Amino acid sequence: VVAPIEGFAGQKEQNTGNLITAGTLLTTITKTNPLYAEFAFSNIEKLRAGYTIEGEGSSWANPIGIKVRVRGEDGLEFPNEGRIDFVDASIDRDTGSVKARAIVPNSRELLLPGQYVRIVLSGIVKKNAVRIPAEALMQSPQGTFVYIYDNGKAMMQPVIVENDDGRHIVLSGGLKEGDRVILDHLTKLRPGTPVMVLPANAPAPNTPAPSNAPTTQNGR
Repeated sequence: VVAPIEGFAGQKEQNTGNLITAGTLLTTITKTNPLYAEFAFSNIEKLRAGYTIEGEGSSWANPIGIKVRVRGEDGLEFPNEGRIDFVDASIDRDTGSVKARAIVPNSRELLLPGQYVRIVLSGIVKKNAVRIPAEALMQSPQGTFVYIYDNGKAMMQPVIVENDDGRHIVLSGGLKEGDRVILDHLTKLRPGTPVMVLPANAPAPNTPAPSNAPTTQNGR
């Protein structure tokens, strides 16, 4: 009997010599390449209102521009990149989320059917967003904040975090265009601490300049 699809055969359901007829289950075949990863968007209405999808012809009704990476329960990322092929048009009343599905190549068979994974999406863009390095974000009993440069002093500025990918923080409130966020020596700062802005390649104050550093009559 030739199987109609390619994959791994499970436990046999019949023994040699058994009488079988059309429709008798012989075994179960599981297709492993590609795999379908099922997940859900928890705040789909918020995403649709504030985000767009990169790629020509992409939309929330046709999310071809959303790329998918898969991480195991141990946090390790699998090498193959997938894509979303389906986003449901209705919200699940029990969970308040919208079901979605991604196709993930699995030629090396590193993923197994039924395995729990984490889905990492890219290609979703928030226009006019404020993004800062993760190290700039501070915590206080009053909430999250950053230090900004204001007329020569460090000032606390409360912010609202919308998303955190571990490297960058996307803010939904607190900063405006032109604000200068302080990144260095944050644990030494207090509101009103005098600060000095230096070019990125400039030595810190009280640090001797290299012997071959150019000098001018009026200094740096």
